[in-house]
Amino acid sequence: MAMPWELAEYLMAVTWVALGRWVAACVSLADGIACSLRCRRRRRRPSPASSTVVVSTFL
Repeated sequence: MAMPWELAEYLMAVTWVALGRWVAACVSLADGIACSLRCRRRRRRPSPASSTVVVSTFL
């Protein structure tokens, strides 16, 4: 027995949404890990640029 087209389209749409959310979650998790690693690295050895205050005014 063949599957109706509407059901096939629905299953495809649900699959794409699930994959999209899974990829977004993985990217978000990787970004959080990368940020924490960068922040940890900065705490150990502060760069000279981080202590410099830059003030700019826009007219």
